[in-house]
Amino acid sequence: MLTVAPLHALSLLALLPFRRALVKRKVAEAVTLPVASLPQNPQVAAEIEAAKSAGRAAHLATGADALAAAPLAEAIGANETFA
Repeated sequence: MLTVAPLHALSLLALLPFRRALVKRKVAEAVTLPVASLPQNPQVAAEIEAAKSAGRAAHLATGADALAAAPLAEAIGANETFA
């Protein structure tokens, strides 16, 4: 985002202390999160798989915007996202 629209990125930084959710949404709209390249904790992945095998639901709770969280939840096999 900084290389494509640096002035827009700087204007978002000015809003950060006052409109955190808006800034997260604007960044999520402007940047595609490469989910496959994110590091994954093997213990967490094992817990998710064990829960699903036992018939329990797995949920992703995050402070990220829902647009950014949804692809990650899908990649890890979570049933629902709380963002």
